[in-house]
Amino acid sequence: MNLWLGAQVWDKNLLFTDAGDAGELLTEVNSVGMMGWQFDGGDDEVYYTLPTPTYIDWDNDVYYRVIYAVDSEASGQVETFTLSASETAFGVLPSASAPTAFLTLSDTAAATGVALATPWQSANSETEEGIAGTSDLLRLYVKNTTEDDTQQAYMLGLEIRYLPKLTSGPQVSNQPAPTDA
Repeated sequence: MNLWLGAQVWDKNLLFTDAGDAGELLTEVNSVGMMGWQFDGGDDEVYYTLPTPTYIDWDNDVYYRVIYAVDSEASGQVETFTLSASETAFGVLPSASAPTAFLTLSDTAAATGVALATPWQSANSETEEGIAGTSDLLRLYVKNTTEDDTQQAYMLGLEIRYLPKLTSGPQVSNQPAPTDA
């Protein structure tokens, strides 16, 4: 199964900046019609808060990749994103800043102004700092750690591939890594 979290659904305020530190801007990428979170220096992050999906089998491998674009200055640069999560009960605020990352996703930007994707990486409930899937709310954080203020990356979204949770008991059916068909 596939879950797509496009840039427009990530937490933002009325000025189309991120709800965390208002340092990132939801904007069009190079006037080509794609919207993304503009990351223009190290430690840029956005987050998305949702009820914890109970249909994802967090005990099996769950695969993640960041879909992104870069401006003309960043072609050929390695873009690095980290993924972290905060799980809380209803009535408790999730962390406003990213906790320790459970995945690092890197890719060399091969072109500008077009959608690019990091390679798939997997994690499960046993991964250190991974998602257990046992709380009411889940907040996902994507952070761009590429240290360069002159070259801009845009996060278009996060793609998640998972095995659906079919029973209340354990399922042992780790799937091979997804491929780009």
